[in-house]
Amino acid sequence: MSVTLLLLLLSGTTNDASCHALVRGEGRSAGFDDANHLCSPACSYDRAVRIWTERPAETDVETVVRRYFGLLRTGRIQEAAQLIDHHPVRHVLKSLWTGVADVTADGDEESGSAAADEWEQDLSWLGELGLASFHWSDTGSHVYVEITHRAQVIEVALSFWVKPVDAGWVIAGPSTLW
Repeated sequence: MSVTLLLLLLSGTTNDASCHALVRGEGRSAGFDDANHLCSPACSYDRAVRIWTERPAETDVETVVRRYFGLLRTGRIQEAAQLIDHHPVRHVLKSLWTGVADVTADGDEESGSAAADEWEQDLSWLGELGLASFHWSDTGSHVYVEITHRAQVIEVALSFWVKPVDAGWVIAGPSTLW
């Protein structure tokens, strides 16, 4: 735990502004993560795009991707979309659904083709998805993660990248890879 965090805790002067000032840019090096940041229950830090002042480590990116995917799996779509500099959620969900439908079709084209909006009406199928392997580019700026449905890798993968912005670095994506 950082000295600054310890002093704030002892002084009782923590508030959303002081927490955010510490969380932004210092991240884990200051003893902060999503589980122990100090904000009030109404705080939106954990629902906002995280900005790093230095390029985030691969483990930090993978943690955000796992959290993003965990929120998707539980149907918390808008919260997931707010974690990263996000592409349209509908496209991501439709691509994942198409990958799931291809796996479950068993060669019968009609059994795999659901009603046009079925995947949007009942998101329970997201709970059957999982993450498989993470694959990093040689530059360390892009990662794609394989997706499973009922423990079987589907044809759709999600790609994320570390993107520079005026205030530092953010995680952007996902794009869908086939």
